[in-house]
Amino acid sequence: MPLYEAVVIAKAGPARNTSQALRSLLKDFLQKYPTARVREVESLGDRIMGKPLKESKILHHVGRYIQISYDGSPSASKEFQRLCYEYPYNLEILRSYSHKISDFQYPLSMYMKAARLIDPYVTAKEDRDYDYAREIFRFKQNYK
Repeated sequence: MPLYEAVVIAKAGPARNTSQALRSLLKDFLQKYPTARVREVESLGDRIMGKPLKESKILHHVGRYIQISYDGSPSASKEFQRLCYEYPYNLEILRSYSHKISDFQYPLSMYMKAARLIDPYVTAKEDRDYDYAREIFRFKQNYK
C-alpha cells in the first residue's frame, strides 16, 4: 500500500480538544479501513497562518499543524479527507491536506527530523501552549 502524509490544521487552543478530535478521527478512519496503518502522528506546533481561515464567521489567524503519516489505498486517502470535514471533526479541524509520498521520501524525512527545530512563532498570550514551548526548549538544550 502506498504511504500518504496528511497535514491537518486545527484550531489553536486547548490541546485536549485537538487530541480528542484526532483520536476519534483516526479511530473512525481505521474502523472503515482496517487494512490502513497509521505510522506517525506529530504535532508541528501552533503557527501564525499566512492567510486567515474563516470558519463559521470567525477568522482564525493561528492554527495548530499536525502531520499524520499512514499507509492505505487511494480510496482510504479520499475517505480520510472526507472524514476531516464531517460534523464532529469540523468543529476542531479547519483544513486538511493529503498527498502520496514516494518510497525514498519517508526515510529521508525520518533522518532529517532529528536535526529540525520547531518554533511556535505565536505571540498572543492566550494562544500559547506553554507545555509545548517548554518541551521545545528542552529539546534545543539537549541538541546543542
